[in-house]
Amino acid sequence: MQADDRRPGTINYVAPFAGGMISGWPSGIDNRSSNQDVPRSSLRDAVNCDILTSGKPRRRRGMRQVIADAGAHSVYGSPSWLVWATATTLNISGPNLVKRVLLTDIRLAAPISYTVLNNEIYFSNEAINGKITAAGNYEPWGITPPSVPPLLSAVTGNRFIQVTCVFITASGEESGAPIGRVVSCGDNPVITVTGIPQSSDSRVVATRLYATDVDGREFFQAADVAAGNASYIFNGTPYKGQPLRTQFMQPPPPGQLISDKNGLIYIASGSNVFHTEPLNYNLYDPDAAFFMYSERVTLCRATNDGLYVSADQTYFLPKAGTDDVTQWPALPYKAYEGAACESIHSNDVFWMSERGFVVGTQSGEMTNLTEKQLAIDSHERGCMGIIETDGHKALVAIMKETKRVSPLASSDYILARGV
Repeated sequence: MQADDRRPGTINYVAPFAGGMISGWPSGIDNRSSNQDVPRSSLRDAVNCDILTSGKPRRRRGMRQVIADAGAHSVYGSPSWLVWATATTLNISGPNLVKRVLLTDIRLAAPISYTVLNNEIYFSNEAINGKITAAGNYEPWGITPPSVPPLLSAVTGNRFIQVTCVFITASGEESGAPIGRVVSCGDNPVITVTGIPQSSDSRVVATRLYATDVDGREFFQAADVAAGNASYIFNGTPYKGQPLRTQFMQPPPPGQLISDKNGLIYIASGSNVFHTEPLNYNLYDPDAAFFMYSERVTLCRATNDGLYVSADQTYFLPKAGTDDVTQWPALPYKAYEGAACESIHSNDVFWMSERGFVVGTQSGEMTNLTEKQLAIDSHERGCMGIIETDGHKALVAIMKETKRVSPLASSDYILARGV
């Protein structure tokens, strides 16, 4: 009991609903105030109903099963495809709701994050990543580069040339390139290239050789050698084409969260955040394109002006992905992993934090929408989306099992006053 002298000699109980017209609760749920102090504009709890803008409750629609797949998780809907995973498969369905298995791999058991670019769906978890083409087919995300450069031989002289290589696809996509190999030569070199690396990726149609000028340091496109051919001869100074831009780059690493904006894809991998090359989503620079944090990243959401990241606390990074990037601590608490989404109307970012629903603008301004009246239990992770139906729009978070009940939530008790 709790003593209070406002009403001497009384004990207050929560009065049951006596029936009649419900006026509504426009302020929504309040589980932090004591039972007798819940404002008339709020209610203690609600299950399977929407609270409309007017405050009136409306029962949510029921649901029916359209695809049966035991153990389904990480469901994602794009304008063209429905995608989901099980412990061993990645699956897709079109409007006909017929399941098709795209990939079988035991690494698909962990929760998956998705993003869509140019009608292609990129997906990733901590162990595996990939993409789904506009036609609904699986492809690896990026091309594994050659591990070593080709072998070189030439008539010895007091000059030198360097040669390296990349794998290319029919569409012209290039892999990263290893360090160059050096060979001594004369003023008009004849260079024999052998041991040209071959790719096991069926998309690769050729190995592109890059070479420097005599005594040069910058690599330029020199020749394309069709897949299956392991040798080539430069007779004279190699042809000087486009410069090499992908040396030492790699395919993006797997990560627990991905997000895209302004021609970049951001990947949260453990306690790091990596980003791809601008407008080249299949490559990243492992030596430069990353940010490091002291704890696991649980929010990675890009905006037009920067990037929201949650690790030991929540940060905003203005101009993320540029040389002018900065970072400031924004909220002194964390976000729950996976529970984030973006409004298609305003591009604002929403996420579930340890203290309730938060909205972040494009420029990094954040507002906690529910902290004053809603106490959130501790969860492992969750998911979030915006539902628009029958004229009502709602932000919905579904959280995985409670790890710890919030001590801020009001429990049932009797309040004795002025005993």
